[in-house]
Amino acid sequence: FYGYNRDKKRGKKQIVLGLLLADNLPIAHKVWEGNTADKTTLKEAVSQLKELGIKKFIFVADRGICTEPNIEWLEEQNLEYIIATRRRKEELVKKLMIKEIKDKVKKVYEDKENGRSYYLCYNEDVSKQQKKDLEELKKKMQKKIKSIKSPTEHKILEVVGKAKRLFTFSFENGFSYSINKSAWDYENKIAGKFLLMTNNKKLSEEKILETYKQLMEIEYCFRQIKHFEDMRPIFHKSDNGIRAHVFLSVLTLLIEKLINRKISNMTTREVITEIKKIKLARSDNFLVRSDLTTLQEKILQSLNIVIPTKIL
Repeated sequence: FYGYNRDKKRGKKQIVLGLLLADNLPIAHKVWEGNTADKTTLKEAVSQLKELGIKKFIFVADRGICTEPNIEWLEEQNLEYIIATRRRKEELVKKLMIKEIKDKVKKVYEDKENGRSYYLCYNEDVSKQQKKDLEELKKKMQKKIKSIKSPTEHKILEVVGKAKRLFTFSFENGFSYSINKSAWDYENKIAGKFLLMTNNKKLSEEKILETYKQLMEIEYCFRQIKHFEDMRPIFHKSDNGIRAHVFLSVLTLLIEKLINRKISNMTTREVITEIKKIKLARSDNFLVRSDLTTLQEKILQSLNIVIPTKIL
């Protein structure tokens, strides 16, 4: 199935991969067909947790999962959650997003009717960068719009894409456009902010934010699977072949993270590169191992690997 390609490569079949971490270690995964929307994977992910015997957990997800049916389902299952809200669609979210905040996180609203609390999070450095990016985006779009000869609605919308929310276009009596002031002001007010929604009543503001940020570890794992473990491209034609390929990639990720825990002052790639320097040479009917460096001995000891015999 083709689905949505996050690498912007058309005509490539896709899979959707779900990864479950415990204590930042991958303990389970699941492969879905490429046209599976993120929001539909929730129930299967929770079911897998229960199958593993995990009864107490807080479900943490980004805004792709944040649909009312999903949230209601979590509440019906008496499960706790921390979910990032969509920043531009719901009126309540818009009102909360423009609140002034200087702290990293602050509770800004509590919906007592359904037991949901909202926490506004802010990063000053990200805010400055996003405002800078907005200015650059505006200039870039204005330049592209001016370069269009005989502009039509289709041509304009195709060029500006998602940035269309920042502009107002008119095609009556010729083409004209202007900056959408309300949209522009809103984007500047929410720069560096995101809003978390949770039904947890025990965690502090700081712990709510800290727990949500564990998502970054998941994103790091996906980056490692895509690049360091070279999960892509996949050339298998059968479903079982694809699942086996993904399994080996996740297993490699687990080994990498276990190595990182044992040897924190080196990257996994550095560890593997150093171990590969250990060679065997044939001498008559014997195999002779190369002399180990102090670093190689230390790596083997740290990984609880028995130092191989000098002569085989």
